[in-house]
Amino acid sequence: MDAVIESFLPYHDSPQFPRMLAIVRLESTHKSPYFSLLHPLQKSPQTLDRSLLIRYMSPAKDKSLFVLQRILALVPKAAEEDAIHRTLLNFWGAILVEFLEKIRGEGGVPENVVKALVEGFVRSLTVERGGADFAVS
Repeated sequence: MDAVIESFLPYHDSPQFPRMLAIVRLESTHKSPYFSLLHPLQKSPQTLDRSLLIRYMSPAKDKSLFVLQRILALVPKAAEEDAIHRTLLNFWGAILVEFLEKIRGEGGVPENVVKALVEGFVRSLTVERGGADFAVS
């Protein structure tokens, strides 16, 4: 289920996102880090506002740091599979910029976040087959 959610995250503001949420089963016993973020949206189908996702990704919470790491892994994984596209890159870049602005204003970037960011950027920069959209970004 996490893979399905991660596939749809770049389309969080599209009309298809609530439809996808209506199809997947988010149960309270599920250990997904996306459960507490998406469960309220599933009850009342709506798009996921990017600011909500940014607020959810708090460096103080292990689950939300996992979400940051998963978002950082989207681009290298897509590049390995020759699936880089502009929507994914726009989502990835916007999330990272807004997240960094948010935590910088909260007293600085914690070490665990710096580590996750560096690892994510290194993976992304060492991708061999990024495609035209990746090269443009």
